[in-house]
This record gives sequence, C-alpha cells and structure tokens, in this order.
Amino acid sequence: ARAINRALARIVGSEAELGASVFPTEANAYVWRGWVLGPPPAAPPIPDRATAAPRVPLELRLCASWPLCPPTLCAIGRPPPFHPNVDSSTGAVCMDLLREQWTPSGGVAAVLLSFRSLLASPTFDDATSAPANVEASALFLRERAAYARRLDDSLRRGAAALDGSLAADC
Repeated sequence: ARAINRALARIVGSEAELGASVFPTEANAYVWRGWVLGPPPAAPPIPDRATAAPRVPLELRLCASWPLCPPTLCAIGRPPPFHPNVDSSTGAVCMDLLREQWTPSGGVAAVLLSFRSLLASPTFDDATSAPANVEASALFLRERAAYARRLDDSLRRGAAALDGSLAADC
C-alpha cells in the first residue's frame, strides 16, 4: 500500500506536465482509472468539431507486488483507439515498457508518458510480428492518411465515453 501511495503522490499535481490524470478507483487501490491526451486530430478542422487533443480513457492495473512487476494498461473508451498497439476488442495496450523493458523506477508516470507517445507514433517493434490490431497496422503501413482518419474517429468517439459508457474492465 505504501508503494501505491508513493506512486500516486508522484503524479498528483502533474496532470498538465504529464498530459494525463489517473486515480485509484474507490473499490480497489490496485485499479486506477483516468485518461491521457491523445494526439491532436490529423485532418483539417471540421466545423463544429473540437480540434483539441482528445482525452483517451484508460485503466491501469497494478500487481500485488507493485512496483516490482509492470502494470497492465487498457484503453477503456468504446471503441478503443484504432491503433497497431491497441487490441481492437479488449483495448489492451501492447508496449515493451509493460513487459521486458519494465523498471520499477519509471513508475506510473513513465507508463502514461509512453502511452501518450505510442498513440502518436506506433511502435512496430511490438506490432510488426504480432500487432495487437492487425487491421490498424496494415492500414498504417499502406495508407497513412486513411489510418490517421480512423485513429482520429476512434479517439473522438472513445473520448466521448468519458461522459458515458466505459468498458467495465480491461
């Protein structure tokens, strides 16, 4: 519990700097919910549509031996982001920091910053051999503008879920 309190203390008040906000849920201190800012829309502005970077809802699950093992991370807006490193059905995020590159010193802030970066720039070290979203990976490699439109649309619709329906669990 002390490790979780220390992790929370490191990020509280850093929302602007991180471009993210997360807090433990009332039901479980090991399950945190919040958001990261996604990339700004790639397409030219559409009248009557917000052009700011969307907030991407997320759930972070810490393990019982936190911070010795990496957390799991899911994008919980529905739909999940259309992205090579995000599973299209579960929203599970695939990035090396959550597996072999994990170090306890990075903590929650490193996970949030890495996820923001990943949303803007897919990592094909993780996604080429077995992408979390094969369709998004293929479209990104084949037709970048069409990929950007699909990503923008999914982020916009998923951000709207912050006001409504989020996935029950990741």
